[in-house]
Amino acid sequence: DEIILTKGIAIEGMALLAREREKELSRKCGNLFVERVQNFLHDPGISVVKEAHIANQVADIRAMHDPTEGGLATGLFELTRVSNTGVIIYEDKIHFLDETRILCSDYKLDPLGVIASGSLLIVVGPDDRDAVLSKLVQHDIECAVIGKLTEKENGLKIVSDGKERELPFFQVDEIARIL
Repeated sequence: DEIILTKGIAIEGMALLAREREKELSRKCGNLFVERVQNFLHDPGISVVKEAHIANQVADIRAMHDPTEGGLATGLFELTRVSNTGVIIYEDKIHFLDETRILCSDYKLDPLGVIASGSLLIVVGPDDRDAVLSKLVQHDIECAVIGKLTEKENGLKIVSDGKERELPFFQVDEIARIL
């Protein structure tokens, strides 16, 4: 089964950071940058109801998960635990908003471990993948296949720059380290 990710990652985490560190970030990045990130709660938004409904209309969905605390990595751990599988994820397929890249770099946060409300993981069979992707795109929802479920004994892997490594595990959400 293949794993589709909607919108991008660390949406809620970045909005929280921009709200909590507003003055500091305004001086550093400007007011418009901060306002845009604070508005991530609404655009792209943290509700996943729309994309969940769309996906359910066009395909036989195997699983869905809204990765929240602990980010995408923790969401994938939870998904594989309940499905008794492993996973392989391709980091270059994961959508990061530009602001997420900037803030995670500045604060030395791993975006894979930042609260990710607003993202939705959708697990579909290969025959349903294109229908789900097409319908989400028709509704202006950013989405991509980021990986697939594997045999449990293969573990949880992520491929970055052509190198496979263990998917990181976060005891504490990355955003909690700085807020």
